[in-house]
Amino acid sequence: MNILNEHMNKLLKRREIVLNLEQTSSPAHAHVLELVASHFKVAPEQVAVKKIGSHYGSHHFTIEAFVYDSPELKQQIEPRVKAKKAIS
Repeated sequence: MNILNEHMNKLLKRREIVLNLEQTSSPAHAHVLELVASHFKVAPEQVAVKKIGSHYGSHHFTIEAFVYDSPELKQQIEPRVKAKKAIS
């Protein structure tokens, strides 16, 4: 895992990170979340993975993630995930 770009956003109190990950298959969102959290030594509740992208046929994945200073800040700033409706 290589860090391509890291920027500290002081207004929103978060680090905005662009990573390059080499893997044979497409990484799962939860796996990337754990990788970023362990690399920056923070709790997974402080990490928001925004994008996992690659080029067709490539084993290099570009990941955009935000690492917040606290879980409370993440809850305030990040949009809430809507719950799926039950089909009745």
